[in-house]
Amino acid sequence: MRIATILWDWNGTLLNDTEICIQVMNAMLKKRNKPLLSPKHYQEVFTFPVSEYYQRIGWDFRVEPFEEIGLEFIKGYTERLPEAELFPEAKEILRAINSSGVQQHILSAMEKNTLVQSVEKRGIASYFDCIHGIDNHYAGGKKELAANLMARGFFHAGGTLIIGDTLHDADIAGFLHTQCLLVANGHQSHSRLSTSKYKVVSNLYAIRDLIAYLPGEITFSPV
Repeated sequence: MRIATILWDWNGTLLNDTEICIQVMNAMLKKRNKPLLSPKHYQEVFTFPVSEYYQRIGWDFRVEPFEEIGLEFIKGYTERLPEAELFPEAKEILRAINSSGVQQHILSAMEKNTLVQSVEKRGIASYFDCIHGIDNHYAGGKKELAANLMARGFFHAGGTLIIGDTLHDADIAGFLHTQCLLVANGHQSHSRLSTSKYKVVSNLYAIRDLIAYLPGEITFSPV
């Protein structure tokens, strides 16, 4: 299949921030004498909207409203965000796709200003035609954003590939009728991602085996 546009997820796909997310959440849980998260358990319970994930790990919004807990997490996460690095193969993949002439966008459930700053500070903003984030810090999801962008002509379903690390990315691909590739090195486990109908790979290096680079385009094999 010929691909004209790639929509990259950011957190957990290009940016390796899973450990920071676990550590920040565990600090909040420990302060309240709640059970802590292991990396394995985190990957099994994390989901979108993140309010549902919070409830899965024991938060009671009748005691502490989600808006307050969410802001506490974002404050801690933002302080630690400079520590998060790109996955080691990310720049190589982005550079190769950029050289092919295919458009690359970031589609993220991160607040847009924070997202843009995060991408720029890691020196890869030039690889992207557009960087799309949401208008708040509560990570409710990005389906509405994606649908709006497609309606405005930023990309067309037939020639678009979504690359992400969660079932939310798979849901968006199904909703928009795009192709999808899931990478199991972020916020959800390989076993969870495998419940979708889309191809799952262990890391970004594996993408090279699925994508053929041609002058002015790339082709994608979903099997």
